[in-house]
Amino acid sequence: AGQVGVDAAREADFVPPYPSARAFGPREWDWAWRHCRGRTASAAALLWAAKEAAVKALGVGFHTGDPLDLEVVPGVPDGEGLHLVVQASEPIRAWARALPDGWLALAVA
Repeated sequence: AGQVGVDAAREADFVPPYPSARAFGPREWDWAWRHCRGRTASAAALLWAAKEAAVKALGVGFHTGDPLDLEVVPGVPDGEGLHLVVQASEPIRAWARALPDGWLALAVA
């Protein structure tokens, strides 16, 4: 039950000087950066894919809110992916998987 959102984000879209501080909070950035072993563009793609999938699952877009209004909370690894929670007006369950050039995320609201 609920809406499903899907997004894929490419690392190439997040190379410096991408303004990460405009889209990602310090706590989510810290764990994503560590999870991606210091690969900045990969961490940004992971967080963006999860946030974008979440707003799609909610049936809204970032034109109605700010990416900083959402926080991606780390979860546990699961097979080839990672369980996440995206904190919004309500917690949204999400799952993300690394791709060769970015991240794929699925979310259910």
